[in-house]
This record gives sequence, C-alpha cells and structure tokens, in this order.
Amino acid sequence: MSGDNKTIKEPLLLREKEVAELVGVSPRTWRDWRAGGKIPPSYKIGKSRFWKTAEIMQWIELDMPNIERFIAYQAGKKGKHL
Repeated sequence: MSGDNKTIKEPLLLREKEVAELVGVSPRTWRDWRAGGKIPPSYKIGKSRFWKTAEIMQWIELDMPNIERFIAYQAGKKGKHL
C-alpha cells in the first residue's frame, strides 16, 4: 500500500432520513420543505428519493438558501468554469 492517506469516503447519495438528520430536522420537516420547494432537488431511483451529498453539503455551507438562490449560485459557479 502506498502512502498513509486514509480518506473517509462519503456516500454519493443520501436518503431522506440521512439528509434530514444531517440538516438537523425531522424527516417530516424535510418532506414539508421538499413539498414547499425549499431544498435542493432529489433524484428518484426506484421508489426511493435521494439527494447528492455534495449538493446538500454545499447548500448547508451557503446557510441553506431558498432553492432559487441556490440554483442561481450553482449556475453562476458553473458559468465561471466555462
């Protein structure tokens, strides 16, 4: 094995219960926020919904802005790399 780098791998996707816990709210509150369009978009796989860990972490770092501001931030950030 080369190097002593030990990285903790985060899951790429989070389930509703996991993301609600990470944010510090109940799954019910998370569902309410989703219904109100207040959180980053989810991805449906089979019958389950998932959120990208990276998007949720970025959303938290930005102090959980409303979805319009979050999308605008993401669009602006992507535009800077072009």
